[in-house]
Amino acid sequence: MAAATTTSRSERLGWVAALCLSLTAGCSGCDDSSKAPSSSASAAAAELSPVPAPEGLIADLFVPAPGETWRGLRDTAGVALLPQSYGLLLATVLGLPLTVAEAFDDRALTVGGVMMAATGEPLVVLGAQVRSGPELIANLSTGDNARFDARRDDGSGLTRLVAKPGKASADVTLAVIGNRLLFSQSSEAMDQLGPYVGRSLHRRRVTGSGVIAEIAKGALRGPVHALVKQRWQSTRDALDVADRDNRQKRGGRTPDFGDPQAALLGLGDKVAALLEVLENADGARVTLESRAGVTALRAEVNPGSSKEAMDWVRGLSAGDARPLLSLPATTVLAIQSRSTAAARMEGAESTTASVSKLLAERLSPADAKKVSAALSQLAVGRGDDAVVGVLLGDPSGVVYRGSLSDPKAFDAGAKALFGLLELPAFKEPLRQFAGDMTVKRSTATVAGLPTRVERVLLTVKPSGMRLGADPSGTKAAAPEPIDVLWTVQDGVALGAVAKDAVPLLVTLSTATGDRTWAGSPNAAAAVERLGDRAAFVAAVRPGALLPRAESEAQGVATLALGKRESHPWLELVLDRESLRALVKGAILGR
Repeated sequence: MAAATTTSRSERLGWVAALCLSLTAGCSGCDDSSKAPSSSASAAAAELSPVPAPEGLIADLFVPAPGETWRGLRDTAGVALLPQSYGLLLATVLGLPLTVAEAFDDRALTVGGVMMAATGEPLVVLGAQVRSGPELIANLSTGDNARFDARRDDGSGLTRLVAKPGKASADVTLAVIGNRLLFSQSSEAMDQLGPYVGRSLHRRRVTGSGVIAEIAKGALRGPVHALVKQRWQSTRDALDVADRDNRQKRGGRTPDFGDPQAALLGLGDKVAALLEVLENADGARVTLESRAGVTALRAEVNPGSSKEAMDWVRGLSAGDARPLLSLPATTVLAIQSRSTAAARMEGAESTTASVSKLLAERLSPADAKKVSAALSQLAVGRGDDAVVGVLLGDPSGVVYRGSLSDPKAFDAGAKALFGLLELPAFKEPLRQFAGDMTVKRSTATVAGLPTRVERVLLTVKPSGMRLGADPSGTKAAAPEPIDVLWTVQDGVALGAVAKDAVPLLVTLSTATGDRTWAGSPNAAAAVERLGDRAAFVAAVRPGALLPRAESEAQGVATLALGKRESHPWLELVLDRESLRALVKGAILGR
């Protein structure tokens, strides 16, 4: 803590970023509204009239009970070295004397604002309640050992605390207005956002608990939409340049799977859909709460009345996440998706169109029909839910479990899909980037499985490009086998991919009780929290990827997309064990 005033600029800004993150750790038992300063706050500073929101404002931030918020995050993260109180946290991060910690009222509302600078970068100002603004100014700017000079700006009402050379760091901009200490990453942010954060936001009444970010219609349709569009255009321009360079080096040939143009075709439609939602959205709300050892970050968007946006929301198929619990206990990463029959057919058609654009003249009309037929058969055969899991240990590999609408169509589509790998349009690009591939199909009988098993053995001989990219020469030139198995049991498709997929498929088929995720209390609780609201779920056990204690290995973090009525939402949830495993990984640098 004593070194708080001597750290480098990058370290200081990192601490400021950490503080902003800490303010988005929710609290349990928070009041359900933002209130006027608590009775312990001094009224020594006169209230100034509110000012309007600045142009380019993106979000208003509110933390109703910052003390509980910080204690909840600290306890959940399990890092004893973190400051014990909210006041100590602010004093440490902002480079203030530790005696100032008691000046903060950790029961009163903390507010903040985010806006877009002219450069396209976000500006952030946060404001914490103090018991007496005038006393804080006097404490920091008077006396022989004062670290700051106090400079009053009558126009804005801000009193800037300017660091004295050699006595305090100038990496964080500080100001006092009324009984609030404002802090930001730059003078520009304080100039543009400080008066609004310090004079207006504390008057707002906000329902809810934890940390709340309110994004207005104008911000989504204006600055946020502009930011996403600008970033996408920059990425697109860079990929276009790289694509032209690749074409020139290769005689102007059509791009394939390794070229930047492939990325453009794959991402363009998705970015366009996102921009359509943002351009017509009527607002959004982001909250983060920590209750009973579970921290949840959630964003919910009001899509407005746009037909395109409403069609996208209606296309989300929310449902039960319990299929995740059928995966083997050694699964470390699981993904579940849900879809409607109409959405699957639409996806097959759009994927066919994208592949045709990507391969252009490489793909003949006859082969394009084969692509369409394979994807359409899979779309008809698949059911509403599908789960993919990654297993570590023995056995290891990738497993698949999905419901079926038409088992025969699914089987035919799967076989046809692997058959596409033998078409020249696919085989040549794969040969260049992966190597020569042979595809061998067969039917097998596996001990312990009651049904016939379909098998595809893919053998890849590494290409010269792959071997040349390995200067150490350790990459083997021998063919690499990839074993793909699938079968249908009781109307459910089971599949496995590994160097030897047989034990993996048997594990998937026979796992029950404690040998599945259902036997993990953390996994079961994570699925219960999701209920029947999610259309897409990614679940991971972070502790399983680290040297860990057994309790850490069982923690489950989930990222889910779903909808509530007509409002889409995105939610990240960390239980205590998964959060501590992530903190441990960050500390270990893994």
